[in-house]
This record gives sequence, C-alpha cells and structure tokens, in this order.
Amino acid sequence: MVQTGYQTVKPNEINGTVSVIDEKMLNERSGTNILDRIISQSSGLLLNVGKSNANPQNTTNISVRGLGTINGPLDPLIVLDGFIYEGNIQNINPNDIENVSLLKDAAAASIWGARAGNGVIVLTSKKGKLNQPLQLAFNVNYILQDLPTIGLMNQMDNADYINVERQLFNAGFFNGTINTPYAALTPVVEVLLALKNGKINEATANQQITELSKGNTTQSYLDHFYTNALTQQYAMNIKGGGTRNNYLFAAAYDRVKGETYEGNNKFNFRFANDFKIVKNLDLSTNIYYTHTASKSGRPTYNSQTVGGRYPSYLNFADAGGLPLTYRSAYTDTIANGKFLDWKYYPTEEYKLRYGTAKTQEFFANVGLKYQIIEALNLQLSYQYQKQDLNAENLSAAESYAARDLVNTFSQYNATTGIVSYIVPKGGILQQSYQTLSSQTARAQFNFNKVVGLHSIDAILGAEQRGSDANASGVTRWGYVADPLNYTNVDVVGSYPQYLTGNYGELGGDGA
Repeated sequence: MVQTGYQTVKPNEINGTVSVIDEKMLNERSGTNILDRIISQSSGLLLNVGKSNANPQNTTNISVRGLGTINGPLDPLIVLDGFIYEGNIQNINPNDIENVSLLKDAAAASIWGARAGNGVIVLTSKKGKLNQPLQLAFNVNYILQDLPTIGLMNQMDNADYINVERQLFNAGFFNGTINTPYAALTPVVEVLLALKNGKINEATANQQITELSKGNTTQSYLDHFYTNALTQQYAMNIKGGGTRNNYLFAAAYDRVKGETYEGNNKFNFRFANDFKIVKNLDLSTNIYYTHTASKSGRPTYNSQTVGGRYPSYLNFADAGGLPLTYRSAYTDTIANGKFLDWKYYPTEEYKLRYGTAKTQEFFANVGLKYQIIEALNLQLSYQYQKQDLNAENLSAAESYAARDLVNTFSQYNATTGIVSYIVPKGGILQQSYQTLSSQTARAQFNFNKVVGLHSIDAILGAEQRGSDANASGVTRWGYVADPLNYTNVDVVGSYPQYLTGNYGELGGDGA
C-alpha cells in the first residue's frame, strides 16, 4: 500500500511514479537514521549521506529524481504520519518506521502542492494491533568501520611533488606570492628562496629538503586525526492491544564515535495509542521526543594547507608548527616579536577548539475518526512540533583561531613599542540559539465505496498550518571560563588590519 500522507491507496490506484520501502527492506540495512536504511532501496533516490553540503538550499543531502529547480529549495518534502515534518530527518528513529513511500513526480505528489516540487518522502510509524498479546523486542548493534583508505588515493609521492615545486620555483610561478611579504610559502619553497637569496648554501638547502621529504602528509592524517569509527545502537519496543485499544512504547539510544573522533549521541522516545471510545469513534495519539548531543572532532583529510596548497611531505607533529596563512619569516619578526605566536600547530589546535550542539525535539499528533456510514468517515487531526537547538564553538586563548584574530587587528606603535589590542587577548566563545515550532489542524472526509467492478475514492477537507522559526547568537571576546570573564567589543565598526592596512569588521554579535 502507498501512503500519501492524506490517504492509503493501492499502487495501481495512484497516478505518477511511486516506490514503497517496507519494513523488511528497511531492516536489510543498518544505520542510526532513516537515510542510512533507504540507500539503494529505490531508483531515482540520491543520498549523499555522510558528506558535507555547503548548499543552504539542500540541507538534507537528498535528491528525488534529480533537480527540480535551480535557485529554489532542493530538499524533498518530509511527511511523518500524515503531517509535514520540519525538523532534521536524521533525528527520527529508524526502528520506529514501518514503511517509506516515495512520491517521485508531480502527479504522485500533487496533493501536497508547491512544496512537493522536489518529491515527497512519506514516513509511516509502527503501531500496535488490536487483540495482540504483549510483545517485547530489543535490538543491539555494534558497527566498527575500517580506517578510511586515504592512503590508496592516486597522488604524487614526495620526490615528484618536490621536483614539481623546484620546476615551478625556477619558472617564477611563486614570484607573486614571494613578493607579498606575509603570504605563506610551502617549506620547500622557503628553502629554495633562502638559497636564491644567499642565506644558505646549496648543501644546506639539499640537506633541509631531504629532511622535509621524510614527512608524509597522508600518514600524518592517519596517525593523528583518524580512528576506527564505532557505532553503538540500542533499541527496544513494547507493543500490544486489547479489544478496544492498541499501544506501542519505543525507546532507542545511539552512540557514534566518528572516524575523526567526532561524537554524536541520540535518544529517542515514542508512545502511540489508539483507543475505540465508542463503536464508531476512535481516538489516536502519537508522541515523539528526541534529544541529541554532538561534539566536534579532529581535522579531516586535506583540511590542512600551507598558503592554500597541499604539500605531500608535511609532518603535523613538527614542534615548529606550520605557516598556515602567513610566512614564518615575517610573523616571527613582526612588531619586534611582540605579537602573539602566529604559527599553526595541527596536533594541538583541535584540542583548543571545541564545538558542541544540543537539540531537543517534541513532535505529537492527536486525531479523532468518526465512521458516519460504512463508506464515509470524518477525521479531525492536530499536530504540534517544537525544536530547540543550542550550539557553542569555543576557541581557547592558545588556539590559532583566537591568536590569528587578535594579531590581525592588533596595532603596534613603533615609537613607544606598545601593542594595542582591538580584539582582547583570550578565548572566543560563539553561541547560537534556534527555535522552530509548527502547528497543523485538519478536518477531512474520506469516502471509499466499491460498486461492482469499480471503486470510488474521494477526500474532502480543510487544513490550517502555521510555523515559526527564530534564531539568535552572541560572540564573547576575551573569554575566560574560570573565573568567568569576557569583554564587550564593537562588531559594527571597521578596524585596520595590521598586515594589509585594509579595514575590516570583526563579524558576529558582540556580547
């Protein structure tokens, strides 16, 4: 049977292209969210699960039968138990879902109007059954993944990469960067420049390049930033029913340690109950609660650059640090050495920058169904959803992110030797808050009658829907946790940047 969100019909009774993924198919795959379960289960469904997506118009990374627009929203419409679901689809417990109906084209999804232009994914939750004995189910899954195969990628070895850098240096390719005194150069180019300027001899240059060639960027990622991802899943449900009601209680807990040590914990709770009040009148209730907590991890592959380039010979554990954006020879002597250390230390930075996010979501619906005559019934439904998201990103005072911002806007008086700080020394704490709420009220008549070899199916109804979203944020400068202290900063004005002399804004919201 195909669930459209408004009615249940047979596949041959609906116009357009549809697919149904039943419970058996969902259980063929493991995963902490419903997206992991429906991968490769239907044609025309593209999922980029686990990949970051910078497109704000496609936050779910889901595409149903390709793109339907260029500049508009690209996400398909998500419907949960007959109502539009505004939250993050990954918050839904996949063990609670009985089947998934995909309405792929305009004809199949037309009942949802303009919002269905990118297709509709209809999720139907499990329920108990009348006269069903008490049933208890408990599932435990452990998923351990191999280390990522970044070492198998086709890429130049150190000898080839360094040889290319030599050729480009001799051809003047780096002259534009060299003539910008503060722009970062890769370590080998720094050595070649020192040799050209007569600061070292050829023997010393060759010795330094030989030492640099012993580094291995890919191995440094594996040694310092990657691990075996581990997923732990615990799920249970209790269901049953008597002569007048059926019920289901479900709970699930997922704990994920990602391949770069990022963490995500999720707790799901659900209660569903159908009760026959009188012979022709039924009451149904459905309550969901989700709590998630996530934390940031370590750098991902190819995130570490030197002047925007990706040398193959980097050693992340080098005590001298990396010239991430600015040339070491320049930053080491700037302002007579009175600025903060401007080098980047990859194996320490992730310990000094910490991001967390917590989400609480409540989703509930209640419905009354009155059977007027055998072929006609009236349904009255109401749905409410509330989601709160709180996120924090802390860059400690010792982090490169904080030191870089402090130095960028610092001003040095060569006469007095005094450094003035527009951005106060200390940490930077960014906090953001988002709330989302929605309500839907619906009245719907359903008519179903078989006349000989023909059947008549019709619906008539009205729906009122409203949603509200709010977001706010604050940035605290010079942040110290114990004792708690931070400084107010004017984020509206423009300030001179020491290296370029250009004026720039700090951005963010002042505390």
